[in-house]
Amino acid sequence: MPEIEIRPAKQEDLENLIVLNHNYVSQYVLQMDMTQETNLFSVNFRKVRLPRPMNVAYPRIGDDLILSWQKANAMFIGFIGEEIISYVTLEEMNASGIVRVRDLVVKLDKRRLGIASGILLASEEWAVRRNNQAIIMELQTKNDPAIKMATKLGYQFCGYQDQYFPNKDMALFYSKYLH
Repeated sequence: MPEIEIRPAKQEDLENLIVLNHNYVSQYVLQMDMTQETNLFSVNFRKVRLPRPMNVAYPRIGDDLILSWQKANAMFIGFIGEEIISYVTLEEMNASGIVRVRDLVVKLDKRRLGIASGILLASEEWAVRRNNQAIIMELQTKNDPAIKMATKLGYQFCGYQDQYFPNKDMALFYSKYLH
């Protein structure tokens, strides 16, 4: 992993963050199968390979992205030298002791180098210092790269919600206990 520095975001950083390419490429999607019988209801997610790599639009853009930033209790940026290469927004869920990762973005040419893992681990440290018990990530069903990273870092699938994002995509939730 390249040596990155992480610090809280400043107002003047925001114009550099909005222009980052938030989209990603995926070769897989988690497809939901639901069955219901008299006394049995089950939901399963099956990993399906797409016929070709798919460029996936980030679920929040423009005003929805800025609103997400405004809701954040913390926003950290990762940078190398003077170049901003990543950011994360974190929202504490009232008194529940849970921190939600709302946005986690890495500059396109810096992806798959461990930068997202690094800024996520720094987010976990921030959450622990604030006495939170868990951290939860919200991911699109098509975001196989982020799902793999979350699983590698010890996050476990804990739920889903249909039409969750502003673009009406389903969200998968992955959580990790911090203590």
